[in-house]
This record gives sequence, structure tokens and C-alpha cells, in this order.
Amino acid sequence: MKNFRFRALLLLQIIILGSLFGVVFNFMMMGEYPFVVMLLLVLATFLVVQYIAYVERIPRSIKKLFHAANNHDFSHAVKGSYMGADFEKEWNALIENIRYSRVKDRSENTFLLALIRQAPVAIMAFDSRGRLSLYNPAAEKLLGVVSPNTILDLDAFYPNFSRRLKDLDSEMRSIFKANKNGIEQSWMMSSAKAILEGKAQTLITIENIGRELIEAEYAAWRNLIGVLTHEVMNSITPIVSLANTGKDILQQDELLALPKEVLQDEINDLSEVVSIIAHRGEGMMSFVQGYRKLSLIPHPDRSLFSVKALLDEQVLLHQGLCKSNGIQIDSICHPSSLKIHADQQQLEQVLINIIKNAIDAFQDQHIKNITLHADQRLGEVVITIEDTGCGIPNEVLNQVFVPFFTTKKQGTGIGMALTRQIMHAHGGQIRIQSQPGSGTRVELIF
Repeated sequence: MKNFRFRALLLLQIIILGSLFGVVFNFMMMGEYPFVVMLLLVLATFLVVQYIAYVERIPRSIKKLFHAANNHDFSHAVKGSYMGADFEKEWNALIENIRYSRVKDRSENTFLLALIRQAPVAIMAFDSRGRLSLYNPAAEKLLGVVSPNTILDLDAFYPNFSRRLKDLDSEMRSIFKANKNGIEQSWMMSSAKAILEGKAQTLITIENIGRELIEAEYAAWRNLIGVLTHEVMNSITPIVSLANTGKDILQQDELLALPKEVLQDEINDLSEVVSIIAHRGEGMMSFVQGYRKLSLIPHPDRSLFSVKALLDEQVLLHQGLCKSNGIQIDSICHPSSLKIHADQQQLEQVLINIIKNAIDAFQDQHIKNITLHADQRLGEVVITIEDTGCGIPNEVLNQVFVPFFTTKKQGTGIGMALTRQIMHAHGGQIRIQSQPGSGTRVELIF
């Protein structure tokens, strides 16, 4: 039977007390044995005091156990308690679970600390006052600062570094240009919020991406040189061939002595050669001008303007062309009061480029729709241009931003490259999703 000992002792004391009071009451009613009555009353009083003390031992024992727990003393196991075996079992199980959890937490903390210390990425954490609670060896190596107390200590080596750390948004990454020992380095910094011992902490990771940037730059130069070489060679080769043809005509012996009809034919051939060379020269000039446009994009002249008005204007601008091609174009802006801080003229050019591509994407589709949609997501303004056209093949999708790459016969191949340049100048992103036969979705994220 559960708690038999506790119940038996409690019941025994109640029976003894009841019996004593019953005897005392009987003796007092008979008026006999006053000395015995006094003795029994003293004994009853003593037993009442003992009973109260017995009952009060329960909260005192529990208080003692909780006091030990609050002081992280989990070695206090209960054995032979008068409160019963169930209490012993539950309390000892609780102590064992807490002891196991503490050991597990210590093991996990030890593992995490070892992992942070061995991580090749610089890691640091600081509170709202800038006091550092975490600063791993990789951070010491990258920053060249040993055991700083606060992030303000880093400003002596990297001006305004602490402000950049505090202003770093947990939703974004930021590149910091650091001058370390006279050498410029590029650091990619990201942050996250955490709670450590009940206090809010900012967790920072820093990576030196200088090598990656250099490799990306080299790759960009290789792509540029490849495009230039391809385009220039395509134009130069026929020009050289035609120039040699013209040279051969002019170097004929006694050219002017040829019969008038033959001479006229030679002059006509030479005129055609010069005309073709001039045409190819104009093509090369147009090609170079295209690159010049990409390299001379002005810095955005930002202003605050209505996104809805911008989209409505684009719908009106393209309404005629869309109607003649059987295309329905619409715009949606939510909320209608949405505004954006950007260069309006550059953003108009971006939308014109994308809408023009969307119009050209329709072939034999039964449903021809272009939708301009704008909304706000987590503090970012997103403008979406979606069409129901033929879509973009995967092998083409990877090259849509490559300058002068085009699948159109009359295309220049600089529209989307220019679009990405403008978005980059605004600190924004452009994202394209497309499936052949299912249309294309372009997102402009500011």
C-alpha cells in the first residue's frame, strides 16, 4: 500500500491523542484521580506538540530539498523518508533528471565551445553595451587583435568598425573593406540575434572573401575577353578578307587600261567591298557603344515616388503594342500607397527592358497576359513582372545577363545586362524564374 508508513504513523498519533483525551474526559466527569488527569493532560500536550512538529517537518523537508536544488546541490538523495516511498522515488527521479540534463548541457557547451574555437570563420558575440562575450582564435587571426574587451577596442585598428557591427542587419550580409597592415581586404560579415544567460547577444561571423572576389573578377574578365574576342573576330575576319579583295582589285596590272565595261565591273565590286566594310565597321562601333553604355551607368539619382503610378504609366506606355499583339497587360500594387526611394528614370528603363522581353516571348499561346505586381515583404519592395509566354530554356536562362548574349535576330544583348547593372547600383537584386512553355517571372527586389 502506497505511503503506508506515513499514514500509519499519522493514524497512530491520532488514535493515541483521541484515547488520551477520552480518558481525561472520563476521569474529569467522575471527579477522581486528579493527579492522573494532570499527568495525562501533560502527556496529551506533549503528544500534540510532537504531532504539530511531525506535520511541520513536511514543508521543512521540502524547503530543504528545494534549497539544495536552488544551490545546484543535486547530491541530496532521499532515503527512508517518513513521507513515503512514492515521495522518495519521485524526488530522486527529479534529481537524477536534473543531474543528467546538467551533464548533457555541460557536454554540449563544451562541444560547441570547442567547435567555435576550431572554426576557420571569425566568430564574436557582444551585448547591447558592446561587451564581448565570445571571440574565437579565428577572429584574433583575421582582425589581428588579441582579447579585446569591447567592440569599441576594434575601432583603434579599423575605424568605425564597431558602428558597422551594431548596424549590421540580421537579414542581410555586408562587405567591409578593411585595411590591415597596409593591405586592403574584403570581409563578408553576417549577424544573428541570440540569448545567452538571459541577455540579448549579437552573434557576428566574418569571412575574408578577398580571394573569392579576385577569382570572380578574373572570371568576369575572362568572360569579357571571350565575348570581345568572339565579336571582334566575327567582324574583323570578313573585313580583312574584303580588304584583301579590294587590294587585289586595285593592284591589277594596267587597271585603268581595261575595257570600259570591265573597269566598271571592277569599280562596282570595289564599291561593294567598301560598302560592306563600312557596314561591318558600323556594327563594331555599335558593339563598342553597347559596352560603353554598360560601363557609364550614372549613379542613381534617388527620389521618393509612387510605385502604383510607375506601374500604371508602364501599362499605358505598352498598351498599344500589347493590344496589337493580342496581349492583356495589367498592374496591381498593394498597398496602393506604396512608395520607393530610387532613380525613377533608371527604374523605368529596367521595366521597359523586361516588358519588351515579355512581349517578344509570346508565340502561339492562347492566353497572353503580362502582369505587373508590387508589394512589400519584410521591409523590401518587390516588383514582379510575370508573363504567360513561351518561357526560357534552362541553357539560355543561365546566360541572360551575359552582355551581348541574345537569341533574337534583331537583339543587341545588352538589355538584361544593363538591367542588372542598374539593380546592382540600387543595392537591389533581380531574380528570374522560368519554365519552357509556362511563362517567366522576374522579381526586382529593393
